[in-house]
Amino acid sequence: MKKLTLILFLFISSLYSFDKVALEYGTSNHDIDIYGISVIKDINYEIIKDTNLSWEFTFQDAEAKKDDMVILSTQPMLNYFFNEKIYFELGLGVAYFSQKHLDNEEYGTYFQFKESAGFGYRFTDSLDVTLKYTHYSNANINNKNSGIDLIGARLVYKF
Repeated sequence: MKKLTLILFLFISSLYSFDKVALEYGTSNHDIDIYGISVIKDINYEIIKDTNLSWEFTFQDAEAKKDDMVILSTQPMLNYFFNEKIYFELGLGVAYFSQKHLDNEEYGTYFQFKESAGFGYRFTDSLDVTLKYTHYSNANINNKNSGIDLIGARLVYKF
């Protein structure tokens, strides 16, 4: 928790260059709880109608029964808006794990790929909630590739 507090302070001190901050919680199929904070920059580039591109940087603390580790990741996110309130997001990026194992799960490498998909609901112009699926894997770069599948929620605040 001390690590998360320190990183939270560092993120907050640099928020002037980002448009949003998100707090998140997720749980995995291997009894891993993940707490995180993300800073998000809207690129404001519409690839196709009703879409928006953003870039996010995330710090997560993964806690298992015996171990914990830090996950740092970045990924572009494509957001598709069904209407003013409901949207779908999709992202593909990279991550760094602070260790190659967590409890009995072996990840093989510090470098991992990150895939995310979720549905969001915009309560106000500055407050969203997202239900999100995230997958971490080394894409079989190494034979040890337990991967992490997460289901989680996050609260997004726009400045």
